[in-house]
Amino acid sequence: MRSRVALQAGVVRRPARSEGCLGSRRTSARRQDSPLRTSYAGGMRVCTLALALLTQCARERALPESSVAHRDLGLQLLARASAEAEAGGDPGALALRGLSELDKARILDSADPLAVEEMARAHAFLAGHLMRRGGDPRPELEQAHALLALEAHMGPATVSELALAALERALEVEWVLSREENPATPLAQGIDLARRALDADPRAADAHVALARLHLAVSHAGRSLEELQAAARELDEAEAIAPDLAELSRLRAQVSSAFAW
Repeated sequence: MRSRVALQAGVVRRPARSEGCLGSRRTSARRQDSPLRTSYAGGMRVCTLALALLTQCARERALPESSVAHRDLGLQLLARASAEAEAGGDPGALALRGLSELDKARILDSADPLAVEEMARAHAFLAGHLMRRGGDPRPELEQAHALLALEAHMGPATVSELALAALERALEVEWVLSREENPATPLAQGIDLARRALDADPRAADAHVALARLHLAVSHAGRSLEELQAAARELDEAEAIAPDLAELSRLRAQVSSAFAW
């Protein structure tokens, strides 16, 4: 009887232990699939995606996608090109990159006259550099002239626009005289544009530089001391206003060498 009772007791207890073990496994399974764990894993995925999105947005913000940003980058590249030329190097690659950025700015905002003007200035710069190297500046001068004509239709002429147009005419005069042709038309136009700029703003240093180049070009052609002195006076005026202009030292050297005639 005792053994039978014990056996029956054992039979009764075994399901209890088995149910206990099964209950433990079920509890473990429920713990693994708990909402807290699922929520944590989902949250981590969301954070990872958000971080990737923020990184991409930061990269996109770093790219110059506005007209002003492209224009500013173009001006920085052209300033480096000018410094490269003054140091005796080749500014071509930097200047072309600068022009590309300015063209993007013009496309993004076709009503922005500054982008057009700076493109004209870049072409005038390249024309001057080509002439100093013995190249043909006519394609660059034509581009500068066309862009200045475009800007003239975008609003009233500004002082900087007039001064730049005078410089473009001065470069044309230098080229025409180097070919022993008559510079009367671009010479008269250049003087008129520079005077208009100075009438609007007597401190327009670039207009003084344009006049200096006009006088210097004529002095070289005719061996005129009067024109050479006029060029020196214009350079003095420009230096008093903007002593850091890159062209001043080179133009002064030309004037000094001409005085040695």
